[in-house]
Amino acid sequence: LIIITVVCILMISLVVIFYYRAPLVKVVKNKEAYMQSVIANDPKDLQDLFAKDIVNGVNDKGTRASAYFIVHRYFDNNGNIYEIYDYVNSHPELAFLKEAETMYPKVFQFIKERKLPKTGTDSALYAVLAYLEILDKHGYADVADHATLMNQYAKFAYFNTRLKKEFHPNDLEWRKLLIERDTTKALFYREKTKGEVNKISKDQLNTKDIEPRNVLVGLNQYAAGLRYLELIGIPRDTNFLSADYTFLYSLNYSSKYVPELYTFTSYLNASTYSLFSSSTDQLVVEALNPFFAYIDLKKKNKLPYDKGSLFLKIINAKNEEIVIPEDISFDIFGKTNVVSLAKRDPRLKQLLIEKGWTENDFSTGPIVVKQKT
Repeated sequence: LIIITVVCILMISLVVIFYYRAPLVKVVKNKEAYMQSVIANDPKDLQDLFAKDIVNGVNDKGTRASAYFIVHRYFDNNGNIYEIYDYVNSHPELAFLKEAETMYPKVFQFIKERKLPKTGTDSALYAVLAYLEILDKHGYADVADHATLMNQYAKFAYFNTRLKKEFHPNDLEWRKLLIERDTTKALFYREKTKGEVNKISKDQLNTKDIEPRNVLVGLNQYAAGLRYLELIGIPRDTNFLSADYTFLYSLNYSSKYVPELYTFTSYLNASTYSLFSSSTDQLVVEALNPFFAYIDLKKKNKLPYDKGSLFLKIINAKNEEIVIPEDISFDIFGKTNVVSLAKRDPRLKQLLIEKGWTENDFSTGPIVVKQKT
């Protein structure tokens, strides 16, 4: 009886340890892989974790976080779509993601033929959104995916509205069709996102259900998406959270749970707010205060900036190149936005001058280059 009792206790202990420790170990591994991807620019561990989950039939919050940040790599690796495409096509277990190729076949044909540059383009970003839509279709998505799809499609609609007004007098119909398609998609994903964001604000969706980094991304992308939609004349649903409130909530959440994205949250808030004609310099400066707190900390401790960091992207905006006016970037790291913010906040202008910008950089647009072969 004693032996049987001891064996039973040992077996129960092993089950308890496996039940509670295994998920904890995975959480730690996922966090380490995520940090390796974001900070060290190395996504291999993240990619391996997701592929392993697919093989083992696992789909938990860690699986969905890995899936999202593998596709999110496009925003971290300077727009190299081939990293994601090659990863998907080198893993047979990820064959379901090839469905993305049917959504924008011309784009993926360019990718197959290696005709797109390894830096960000509108075409490549549509491929990214296609991958996110297929992840959602197969149940590997959460609020981060839904809000990113909402925001990026809304942003495309806004950018194309600006291009339609400024650069495309002869193809308004084509530009109009793009705007209508992307607006429709943005509104579809707004409907999927707004309830999730409200639940997050009420703690009905929390870290038990979604990884903190995905929660933060969802909040940020939702808030930015609301602003882009408003800029093209679509008001928010007043029954749900506003962009201003969501960004305030997001900054507080980031400071507690995802500090590595705190400065990005500040910069995204300032960038999207400054697009409104009603925005004030004072509020832009206030929105950038967390960003400058980070800069001051780096200066005080003489710390280097991480490779591919937010700050380095801002500095490098002065070297933005275009072939035709339609290539100009209105994104938050484009020269147009950086110059606009610098004119609003003297701290940013001074910082950029310290890092090699000249007065001329603030009065000229992107560098125009000859057509690349």
